[in-house]
Amino acid sequence: MPVSNADVSFPDYYGGNLDALHDCLGDISEKTHLIIQYCSEMEVALGEYGSALLKVLILSAEENDFLTISFNEGSESSEDLKDH
Repeated sequence: MPVSNADVSFPDYYGGNLDALHDCLGDISEKTHLIIQYCSEMEVALGEYGSALLKVLILSAEENDFLTISFNEGSESSEDLKDH
């Protein structure tokens, strides 16, 4: 389930995959906080892709001091990852 420029304001070079999402999140240069809701439902609905998406979000927040992320209603796997 790719995220498109219509859903979020991404730059023109956004490639519509998780690598491109990681690149765009790494380019954030002002304080930004993302709230990801319904993590457990997302992981169930998207399976491995949902888990990979969460990993990209966490990695991006760890690598970019301007980006923080909160996870709500997460499964056990994402519960430990709050407030990165």
